[in-house]
Amino acid sequence: MKKLVLIFYLLGACLALKAQDTNKIHIGMDAGLTVSFFDQKNAPYSDPTLVEEFNRAARPSFEVGATVDYIVSDLWSFSSGLVYTERGGGYRTKNPAFVYVNQFSGAQQSDAYNYLRYRLAYVELPITVNIDVFEILDVGKDDEKLNVFIGASALANVASKLRWNVFEGRSDPDEKWESEKIDGAHQLVFALNTGVEWRGGSLSIYLEYSDHLTDIYNTPGAGESFDVSMSTISLGMGVWF
Repeated sequence: MKKLVLIFYLLGACLALKAQDTNKIHIGMDAGLTVSFFDQKNAPYSDPTLVEEFNRAARPSFEVGATVDYIVSDLWSFSSGLVYTERGGGYRTKNPAFVYVNQFSGAQQSDAYNYLRYRLAYVELPITVNIDVFEILDVGKDDEKLNVFIGASALANVASKLRWNVFEGRSDPDEKWESEKIDGAHQLVFALNTGVEWRGGSLSIYLEYSDHLTDIYNTPGAGESFDVSMSTISLGMGVWF
């Protein structure tokens, strides 16, 4: 991990020195929301009968990081950076013993669910190629871009945890969350990334889809036969300096 971080900063320093007179380096900070899915339909467990009713659900989380753009021309550029991102997957089953009610009317507001949420935290090193669609179509303002990008990422795992909720009480139950660290997560995984980014002046908005190329867990880590891949959708905003 330390070697990856060191290589990244050395690369950024070299590019900055090379381009300091040509204004080809742009640096930005961004943050966004992530929604991740596992490709395994039912929850894994050492005793499958205990979770056979738990079906796949999304796991929402967040990401934050820094991006460095190297501008090759008005049409295209390279990007890299360092991102802390939380991903994973979820499973849920309806709990027939409880429902959520409106505190004023007393009417049923929504169903209650029991969840299993696999939290995976990564430090990500992405590399993408960006093409400005506005430049191709000759539309937009001078400081406005619509980048379509494609690339790959290396993600180093820094945390792996399983969280689940329990309902306590009868007449007015409290929902509480418990968690435990789980072993078996691969220390290094790879993903393909594609998406679109609108940039206007110093602000940007991005939408990205990541498809992981390798399994997330080792077997028998994190449950019985838990060979699972993951997909992630990210939506966020950035500020450029």
